[in-house]
Amino acid sequence: MCGIVGVFGQKDLELVQNMLNSIMHRGPDDSAIFSGEIYTVGAARLHFTDIKAKQPFTRNKSTIVYNGEIYNYKNLKQKIESTHNIKFETDSDTEVILIGYELYGVDFFKELDGMYSFAICMSNKLILSRDRCGIKPLYYTILNNEVIYFASEVKALFKNQNIENKIRLGALVESHIFGFVIGNNTFFENIYQLDPGSTLDITLNSEHKITILKSTIENNFTEHKKVNFGDAILELKHLLQESVKSKLIGNYEIGSLLSGGLDSSILTVLLHNTTEYNIKTFSISDQFNKDIEYSRNLSSHIKSNHQEIIINPNDVLRQIAPCIMHNEMPTKLNINFLASKTISQQVKGVISGDGADELFGGYSLFDDPIGVLNKYQANYFNLKRLNFLDEQHFQTSRDRLSKLYHISQETSAIECVFDFFSKDQLFNWQFHITDRSSMCNGLEVRLPFISNAILEFANKLSFNMKIEKGTKPLLRALFKNILSNSIGDDISSRPKMAAPASSYLCNNFITEFARDNISNAYKENHPLRNLFKSSISFLSFDLFVYIFTIHRGQIPEDFTIQNFYSSYNIKEVNNEIFAN
Repeated sequence: MCGIVGVFGQKDLELVQNMLNSIMHRGPDDSAIFSGEIYTVGAARLHFTDIKAKQPFTRNKSTIVYNGEIYNYKNLKQKIESTHNIKFETDSDTEVILIGYELYGVDFFKELDGMYSFAICMSNKLILSRDRCGIKPLYYTILNNEVIYFASEVKALFKNQNIENKIRLGALVESHIFGFVIGNNTFFENIYQLDPGSTLDITLNSEHKITILKSTIENNFTEHKKVNFGDAILELKHLLQESVKSKLIGNYEIGSLLSGGLDSSILTVLLHNTTEYNIKTFSISDQFNKDIEYSRNLSSHIKSNHQEIIINPNDVLRQIAPCIMHNEMPTKLNINFLASKTISQQVKGVISGDGADELFGGYSLFDDPIGVLNKYQANYFNLKRLNFLDEQHFQTSRDRLSKLYHISQETSAIECVFDFFSKDQLFNWQFHITDRSSMCNGLEVRLPFISNAILEFANKLSFNMKIEKGTKPLLRALFKNILSNSIGDDISSRPKMAAPASSYLCNNFITEFARDNISNAYKENHPLRNLFKSSISFLSFDLFVYIFTIHRGQIPEDFTIQNFYSSYNIKEVNNEIFAN
């Protein structure tokens, strides 16, 4: 796992080193940069597989920088060795990607099963590619159609003073309507994220101008087949066992995030069954949360080395600004962000149940899909009635709403909502939060529910099998199958819980701080007073402006949250907001 940065179209060692320095938290074990004729790239590496496989990695005048894990790379390596007279220098997935591209071009990327983003640089060509679900991030911007800059995090791009750090107001509209930014957009003008499953083939022509060809690995979640419920349980059990096993690649122990909920409990038991040692499990909670009892019971049953990470709400104020800095958007405090440092001191990687809710019907709102669509539509028209943003800022939201309603009319409302959650929300929100909450402390999170085989399996299930008789009936039956005792019965039959109580306590504490420090007069004169309803919304957005438009993605060393709403800071913030 790594953080990657680069520039293509010119060499710039000093800039790329500065870019890399800004994301060293993603790869604290090793770092290096490399320059070719018209490019400079860098990588900060978190060691898991072959330590000898340095990055950037060069072969036959092609150089790759790569962030992620390819879980089937050994099989791909054997396939290449058996059909081509090629000797590998390392036992790394990095080299497999590069050689696979040399042999088969971008079609080889369809064979990759894992989470990744990478750049391959040649004398006049740049390849940027991202995994089919967008688990690992990759951002880019183009200046004067001559030079392209890319990085695992946006803040690295802002090390180039010529790259504008202007807030994209359309992102505020999209976040207000849907809860997150739509498509390949970001919170910044002219800075984009590479679409999930996409590859950009970028060349420089004779006039030193950039041309781009885009190819995409499609995920289709709407082709359903009749599958017997009992057979589905057994097939999913096998697929998850294989997926968990594949997540153990590397030279270091993998732990498990054990919330006490259904998804994490399934994965934890399967991890326990797969390994020959007592696994390490981690629960993030507090004394007010009932989840802690479920995780304690399960960890005791499987005899895991269990650690309970208790979040103290009185210690969260100093973390809200770093949380926004790492997430690169206005956001609430995430408890996984608070706990990742402690976990990273015990293990280098963990498995997590991300994706199970979206793929297997884990939200009660799936029972009322028309209500979900109507809510998005109401959010859109309520925001337009405020009449404080130009029409252009609504374009992306309007297009996405139109597409949602078109899908609902062509198929069904439930199919439309499932499609939206299993693509837009999962790819553009959940994976973003997971990556930033862990990689800020060099902790790798692996996702067994997200494998090529499980995506295809979930695709063929009927909606009734996912939402009939409550949420996730298939996963509940599966857990009873793999743990047929009272603990399995208790966890599989409990209702789905929202975020742990710690999450609410932390954000309630921050809300109280915001209420005490943000006056009504300030809110009434705020440029976006019509958009924000809660004090914490004002606080998170103001911090976002302060960090990214005033300080270009950095928090000043003398910053304290207690002094943030001093007259000087707020004057700066308001000037920036009005400028936008």
